[in-house]
Amino acid sequence: MAVAAIHSVSIPRSPGPNRSEGSGASAWGTIPAAADSLRSPFRNRPLPLWEKTLVYPYDVVKFPLKLVSDGVGATVVYLDETHVIGRAVELLSPKVLTFGFLLSARAGGATGTGGGITLYHNNVLRPTNKAQLRYEGTTARIHKLSGALLLREGSSSQWTLAGGYRMRPNTRFYGIGPGAGEEQKSFFTTELAWSGLEWRRALGPPGLAFQAEGLYSTVSTRGPGQNFDPSIEQIFAGTPPYGYRERSDGVTLSLSLEHEDARTTARPQDGGVRRIRVSWFDGTGGRDVSFLTYRVELQQFLPLWYTQRALALRGYVTWIDLTQGDQIPFQRLVTNYEPDQFRGYLDFRWRDKGMLALTAEYRFPWFAVAAPQNQGVDMYLLADFGQVFGRTEQIALDAMTASFGGGFRLVGRRGIIARAEVAFSNEGPVFRFRTDQIFQYMRGGLFYGRDPVPSR
Repeated sequence: MAVAAIHSVSIPRSPGPNRSEGSGASAWGTIPAAADSLRSPFRNRPLPLWEKTLVYPYDVVKFPLKLVSDGVGATVVYLDETHVIGRAVELLSPKVLTFGFLLSARAGGATGTGGGITLYHNNVLRPTNKAQLRYEGTTARIHKLSGALLLREGSSSQWTLAGGYRMRPNTRFYGIGPGAGEEQKSFFTTELAWSGLEWRRALGPPGLAFQAEGLYSTVSTRGPGQNFDPSIEQIFAGTPPYGYRERSDGVTLSLSLEHEDARTTARPQDGGVRRIRVSWFDGTGGRDVSFLTYRVELQQFLPLWYTQRALALRGYVTWIDLTQGDQIPFQRLVTNYEPDQFRGYLDFRWRDKGMLALTAEYRFPWFAVAAPQNQGVDMYLLADFGQVFGRTEQIALDAMTASFGGGFRLVGRRGIIARAEVAFSNEGPVFRFRTDQIFQYMRGGLFYGRDPVPSR
């Protein structure tokens, strides 16, 4: 290890008797006597042996990570200087134009690679009325179409009329319950159509709102699409899940109470989201079944010790209570799907009547244009814990799933633009690229074409 040498320069002193050390004239004034405040310490002092045994292994581990960080950082700087990031943000971020289009993209998970386009109009007869038509498709032959009309946006009372269709030929099924094994993986096709009306009313305190929703939905299941093997019939021969190869039709009525006081969706450092929801489903087809669904969700953002660093916490629990009939059709059970993902596992890995989860993200700006609060790229570390359950006594630590990982968030002036993340579990890594986030998930699920089955 190199040691910085200390060089001294001798300055001629005026001759004179009885001159003490450090005295005398110089070009800068009288030379002071030696003192600790005037001495330069060694900049790179020799390390003792015990410290070397700790520092050197750290340097070895840090070196490849620093190379990657420096390389990615140089790439981001180059993309910013060539205006690539700016153009991407403008293309993907919400516009303030009266009408136009937005692009979306996704990759990883169980959906395959794909994207979509949204046609929107922000002034339907009056400035507070909005309409949009959205289509998404992926390489896994998943197709999704939705349309919506929002009336009186921003007022104390607003209405949404919407409908949608989704076809997924590669839905996964591993069984029901927290003990469903990975070796039981099978596939089936889900076809969903829905239409509904939503009324949202702002209440007295800021951020507090009440919401009522009526929805008609039909969900049919059958064998998987081509090249998606094995099927449910092959893995669960003789014991297919209740409702397989049948259609479940019904009406869902929901009441929700929501309070949100997070001041931004880009880099929130305080406030949060609290939601309570109760839904009642009544089957209208051949199956005489009805059930209640209860859901509680809490989100909180906590500032940390550096600027724009924050800890994002999210917890939720959902429970279905059968009120009429023998069983609940399996396609209406809760499952780990957007935004209720266990991110180290593929979508639809777990399924049952109840689900609970705890999620944490440590977020910090990694690259920002001019200032930390501006558009740029954030990094985050994530941890997810959760499980499904059919009875409350099944909730246990040894039944919990655990996922750990990290990712990047592309942040624009008006909120998050996209995220890319990888999470690890005991079943391996799962990579996802999305143009949304699981925190502060889009308010107004019907308007944005969010799949309403299972109810979330």
